[in-house]
Amino acid sequence: MMNGPNPSQRPALTRSGTNTRFIAVVLLVLFSGFAAWASFVPLAKGVVAPGTVVVDSQRKTIQHLEGGVVRAIHVREGSRVKENDVLLELDDTKARSERDMIRSRYWMKLATLDRLKALQIGASTLEFREKLTSMRDNAAVRELMVTQTHLFNVLHKEHEGKKLILGQRIGQMQEKSKGLVALRDATKKQIVLLQREIDRLRKLQDKHLVESSVVADRLQLITQQQGELGKTMSSLSETQVAIGEAELTLVQAEKEW
Repeated sequence: MMNGPNPSQRPALTRSGTNTRFIAVVLLVLFSGFAAWASFVPLAKGVVAPGTVVVDSQRKTIQHLEGGVVRAIHVREGSRVKENDVLLELDDTKARSERDMIRSRYWMKLATLDRLKALQIGASTLEFREKLTSMRDNAAVRELMVTQTHLFNVLHKEHEGKKLILGQRIGQMQEKSKGLVALRDATKKQIVLLQREIDRLRKLQDKHLVESSVVADRLQLITQQQGELGKTMSSLSETQVAIGEAELTLVQAEKEW
């Protein structure tokens, strides 16, 4: 036979149900109030954007653009650094060597250019630009200037010697040309005189006053003179061509270095 609830337990059950309803009512009121507040209170608009969370103490890897031999390290494990702090130093022996080599090449180009310009304009002495003369205290620059000056003097002397020889050659050929012209003119006159003499002798031969052998001798002589005239004209032409070639060589020598 089932027994009914114990009358002594009824008040406890009643209080428990009352508390539950009270809590439910309070939560409902709070939620409703928050919803009403959120609906009427103006809030700043938010912007949604992707992002990445990184641990502040994450290790950073550093790497030089070209690499090299490390000469000194200025940080240790756990050191705090800021922008522009020197972390390590690389040995600059190779870099300084390459820099010096590039500088030497640059100075060499400048000195060579000055020498070529001086030779081109026919200068008797070599004058360097101020950028080089202002660095005479630099041993490398001073040595370059000495070397280029010596080379300029050698080339200038050689060039002047070549021009002198060409000039003398042209002068000799011009004198030869003058002699050939004189010989040509004299031979032409000689041929004219011989032709006149032959004409006169032929008239005498027709009158039987001169032997035919005399006329034949004069004809042979005029033939020889005409041959000599041909040789002279040929030599004169060759000499004039040679003079033109020598003059062209002289002009080219003025421009070539």
